[in-house]
Amino acid sequence: MTVHAATQFSIDSTGAYLLELHDSFGKPIVFPRTQLGDKVRGGSHVCLPAFGTDASGKLPQHGYGREVEWDIVTSPDGRTVQCEHTQREGLYAGLQSRIMYQLDESVDSSVLQTTLSLFNQSIEPMPISPGFHPYFVVDPADIQLNGQRIALDDFEPFKPYGRHQSMTLETAGRTVTVSSPDLQDFIVWSDSRGEYLCIEPTLAGSGFDYIAPRAEELLPAGERRNFSYSVQW
Repeated sequence: MTVHAATQFSIDSTGAYLLELHDSFGKPIVFPRTQLGDKVRGGSHVCLPAFGTDASGKLPQHGYGREVEWDIVTSPDGRTVQCEHTQREGLYAGLQSRIMYQLDESVDSSVLQTTLSLFNQSIEPMPISPGFHPYFVVDPADIQLNGQRIALDDFEPFKPYGRHQSMTLETAGRTVTVSSPDLQDFIVWSDSRGEYLCIEPTLAGSGFDYIAPRAEELLPAGERRNFSYSVQW
């Protein structure tokens, strides 16, 4: 584990894990990664090669991406962090993965763009269905999601929200928008251990099956595919 500090966020080399994200005043956007009892919660991690549970039982929950060590390079200005990992053995030997975190600021708003690039260097197609698992700070007494007020202590632990280009979270006087051009099957989750709500952009939700993947979940040999999402506040 090596923590790489950047402007307003930091990355752990284990898992290319976003540990924290805050605004220019130091107020958290993402609930920082924290040990809560017997569970680690917070931050944001990639779900690679697939989000959720693999119906075939061949892959662990949310895949291997959050467990392995990534090579990290931070730009001189601290606004861009690039993470890279290539599997050398197992079911995904030859899968090269890159994650780019990039912070952009303007007078009106700030955006953290996260891009996952997958390159299949093997000679066989690979089943992939990635996603991301960010935890957003909320005031439990003041949450609106896509304009609908919700109560954190009465929220279903795991709720598919269907396909959207973006999801809008309003809480504690702040508006956070999560959007993606290609990870548009959103899952919303919370376990009420802390003051957070997870708004999770995924390729195809949680119905992954390594043995019988859907057509959009196959990455042909020799091909590259990019997946990105942004957090704007």
